[in-house]
Amino acid sequence: TALLSLVSHELRTPLTAIKASIAGLIELSRQDASKVQQEFLQGINQEIDFLNGLVDNLLDMSKVEAGTLAPHREWHLLEDLVEGAIRRLEMSLKNRSLQVSLGEKISPIFVDGMEIQQVLINLLDNAIKYSPPGSLVSIVGRTTPNQVEVSVSSEGEGIPQEELLSIFNRFYRLKGPRTRLIRGTGLGLAICKGMVEAHGG
Repeated sequence: TALLSLVSHELRTPLTAIKASIAGLIELSRQDASKVQQEFLQGINQEIDFLNGLVDNLLDMSKVEAGTLAPHREWHLLEDLVEGAIRRLEMSLKNRSLQVSLGEKISPIFVDGMEIQQVLINLLDNAIKYSPPGSLVSIVGRTTPNQVEVSVSSEGEGIPQEELLSIFNRFYRLKGPRTRLIRGTGLGLAICKGMVEAHGG
């Protein structure tokens, strides 16, 4: 776990520098680069985003495994955290129909905003990746006597009953030919579980 955390930290600095350089090149390319060159730059940019996401997941997973997740709780509006997650995935959501229903009586929640927003991002990212283009992705929030519940759903194929107990295991990915075509690490739901449990959920 310590090695995983160290390697992830070491990767973050060069990736940040590369990301900044590519952003500058993309800006310059709008003036004098060909369409093909612009597409190559956008492709590189997307790969860097994937690697940054992978590093973030590895760092989060190392904290979950080490038991060092210590939520820094503050009062947040659930609406703000959901909106932040949606902004992060704005490009991926362009070919999905998004429906958000949070209700009117959800009180502020006492949570680590960054961690809970990351949970929402991971769930929303899964809902997008495992559903067909043009389909509906829904985020629903509701209150119960002791907590706030948030569900993220899509019109994808769903999870087979026999795999439900395994989906929160690290590096676990759903079986099947279609899943092999979907990029991912199998860490997202394991991280969600760790962060939610750190909040007492």
